[in-house]
Amino acid sequence: MYGRGCDWLIRASLIRKKCCWEIHRYNGRHTCTIGTIHKIIPRYSRTVEEYNINYKRLEERAEAYAKWYDALGLRH
Repeated sequence: MYGRGCDWLIRASLIRKKCCWEIHRYNGRHTCTIGTIHKIIPRYSRTVEEYNINYKRLEERAEAYAKWYDALGLRH
């Protein structure tokens, strides 16, 4: 159970290059109450924010490694 008496499930992934969400699993229609939504949203928005920060760090590292490879003549 994901909540009190709620067995609804949706699984999605953020596709960064396409700037969209990809749905992997969905088990039918569902209606959430406003109270439930307000409890859930802060957790997900924090997760997306953390993802964006981590993605930016990885992107900076990749650029640094690419420059280093170019300087050494290792890139094909």
